[in-house]
Amino acid sequence: TSDEVTVTDAALRKIAADYTREPGVRQFERLLAKALRKAATNLGTEAGTADDVTSLVIDAPDLVDYLGRPRFTPESFERTAVPG
Repeated sequence: TSDEVTVTDAALRKIAADYTREPGVRQFERLLAKALRKAATNLGTEAGTADDVTSLVIDAPDLVDYLGRPRFTPESFERTAVPG
């Protein structure tokens, strides 16, 4: 729930900038869902009982742990923006 996992604005911007390159939100939603599933798994393994619910914040530096390395970098965009 929103009480258990929080995604910062910086993390959302980093997903949009470094992990997706499409104008729509389909891939963005998939990656966000993937990060939230991994966060839920981490919460489930860390919490010993149902009463011991902790809060987890996903920030931009944490995305490498949840989504892997960024698929796109600003440098790669600049290199491929010029034809030839």
